[in-house]
Amino acid sequence: MKKIAITRLSILFFGLLLLSCTKKDDSPTTPEEGGPDISSFSPTSGPVGTEIFITGKNFGSTVAANTVKIGNTTATVGSASTTELFITVPNGAATGKVSVTVGGKTDTGGTFTVTQDEESNNVALNKTDIELFTLDSETLSFASGVDANTHVDWSSNDESVAIVDDNGKITGVAAGSTIITAIVGDNEVEATVTIKPNVYVVGFESDGDTDVVKLWTNGIAEELPNAGDASSVFVNGADVYVAGQSSDDQAAIWKNGAISQLTNGANYAEARSVFVVGSDVYVAGNDDDGDSDVALVWKNGELLHELTDGTTSARAYSIFVVGSDTYVSGNESNEALKNVAKIWKNDVLLHTLSDEANNGDARSVFVDGSNVYAVGQEEIVNEYAAKIWKNGVATNLTDGTNYADARSVFVVDSDVYVVGLENTINGDTLIVWKNEQILYTLTDGSALADAHGIFVVGSDVYVAGHVDEGDNTVAKVWKNEEVLYELNNGSDLARAYSIFLK
Repeated sequence: MKKIAITRLSILFFGLLLLSCTKKDDSPTTPEEGGPDISSFSPTSGPVGTEIFITGKNFGSTVAANTVKIGNTTATVGSASTTELFITVPNGAATGKVSVTVGGKTDTGGTFTVTQDEESNNVALNKTDIELFTLDSETLSFASGVDANTHVDWSSNDESVAIVDDNGKITGVAAGSTIITAIVGDNEVEATVTIKPNVYVVGFESDGDTDVVKLWTNGIAEELPNAGDASSVFVNGADVYVAGQSSDDQAAIWKNGAISQLTNGANYAEARSVFVVGSDVYVAGNDDDGDSDVALVWKNGELLHELTDGTTSARAYSIFVVGSDTYVSGNESNEALKNVAKIWKNDVLLHTLSDEANNGDARSVFVDGSNVYAVGQEEIVNEYAAKIWKNGVATNLTDGTNYADARSVFVVDSDVYVVGLENTINGDTLIVWKNEQILYTLTDGSALADAHGIFVVGSDVYVAGHVDEGDNTVAKVWKNEEVLYELNNGSDLARAYSIFLK
């Protein structure tokens, strides 16, 4: 704290001059007979740490014999005589009357005004508002009032959103807002930190001759090596997992860009969905055994479940894991060569979702508590209706007048969000449903379009898909009803198949 550097002789000189600062000018109390009697004090205002000179009579001759207060706060007595006291304004003092007590008798003088230390007013951060993506960092510094030798205590009021170290380095943990506080002595300054989720999308981009598999992070593209296709993305901590197909038609998974193949290359195979729990990586997909496709689940690169026996063709589209239980949605052909929408729990059929007399698909699965949700489509007469199933019970999202498909489902706080499409004469209308009601549409049906992934953070709904624009296709991310990112420039073809936020 700033000290007022005034010698005691100077204080005495000014004290004698400032007789107007005596107790008589500030409605003093009448001294008790034989007790202390304050004549004057100086200065009459200052910050914590200011030294005050008090004159009068009947003071205690020792420091311990005097109790001096400013308001209700006891001050530190530096020296004492029967006619003079030197005190220091203590921490926590507020504006109030100066009183001296000796031997149980008290006299109260005028008011001392506690002011803010000028140096304290100069303590300021270089920023008071910061925006970061999850896992990104930025270090706060001081614009004034603090040097390299000053001790600073840093804290975050919500470490689930952002943390701060002893040097003021802030790191985003999860989406949200928090206050970062820096304490310098008795001074406290704050900055508001908003953490935005990273948006991960996988798909591909083509120049017409070559397809390049891409992972986009916040709209910035990265090429996946040795990739032929990418269907799903999942982020766990700082690790980014992508499921897809290698350039030699094997089921594969990429961890932070490094490829691991799940099949031996003897047959055509693909990984369609990835889900990570702790250090365990689960993948759903299918492998052609030479006669038909078999729906499979891998765990940490090893085959965990064969969901079908290869008698008829099957597809595993989506996986969700709760504890050690795996839930997979997909389809399996029956003897009538109809694709039947199904859900498997571990290696056992949990629900047959669609009528076996008609074609059906279960594109996506999501488990919320005891409820198992799946979305997809089922054939109605000569068209397909978009559907949602809850614990095996179906609800139509469209009436079957036009071709429709529900592509992805996400549940948060018991609200069920679905994205899909309905085909019209001129193109496709991309639709977001909430609790089986249309929340909004993303396109107007004037061009071909598709949406394959949905993810919800708080009240914000993110969708990944693509729209035909002119002669090419633009991959896009929507946040609520607005386009957040266009992932390619429209001079080529691109598609987005999966989205994850972290």
